[in-house]
Amino acid sequence: MDREVILSIEAAAGNGSLSLLTSLREIDGWSGTREISKAEDILEQISKLLSVNRIENKDVKLICVSSGTGSSTGEKIGWATGRGLAKAFGCRLLGVSILESLLLEIENEPNGEYITALPCGKNFICRQRFIKREKSFRAISAVEVSEADVFFTSPETFGCEKIVVAVNAADNLRYLLTDADKNLFVENKYTLANLNGRAAHRSLAQSASDNEDSISRF
Repeated sequence: MDREVILSIEAAAGNGSLSLLTSLREIDGWSGTREISKAEDILEQISKLLSVNRIENKDVKLICVSSGTGSSTGEKIGWATGRGLAKAFGCRLLGVSILESLLLEIENEPNGEYITALPCGKNFICRQRFIKREKSFRAISAVEVSEADVFFTSPETFGCEKIVVAVNAADNLRYLLTDADKNLFVENKYTLANLNGRAAHRSLAQSASDNEDSISRF
């Protein structure tokens, strides 16, 4: 029986990561060891993941890649790899914002304002502010870039319930391991590829539901 598999390629942050998912369950994954994973590294690891898990090209129904935040070089690598594989596999390609995907880490937190953050260059942070109502998040600011030191000391940054920082920010800056208020900062528990894949699945599921609702109302 064919499986509907999502291949998530994350090359724009940290050392890069890959995730294979069916719906919201991860089948397998990989995390890189270089600051920016090269295209050949990613392609080699994708081939291994598909082979080890006996997934055929036709089983991959969606490829998602990071879009809009993180390393511009890594993002280009991800998009180029994703486009080539989507054409070869005959499947859909979708860009996903890491800053939005990080919200999956705080689904069970109370209503209020939250910030997600991601390194986007040497000593710089991309951030975005969201408001949570029940299980729904809405962006209330555009993506902003600030110096990391400013981000971690600005009073505006702390005017929220929690800050969700991609875990490689803690590794790079050491801030979350020493000076941070542990009740305020949330380090993501999943790879960014895993979060992006789950976010992509939910986005498509929501779009399908909205379309069905529109047809029924018509």
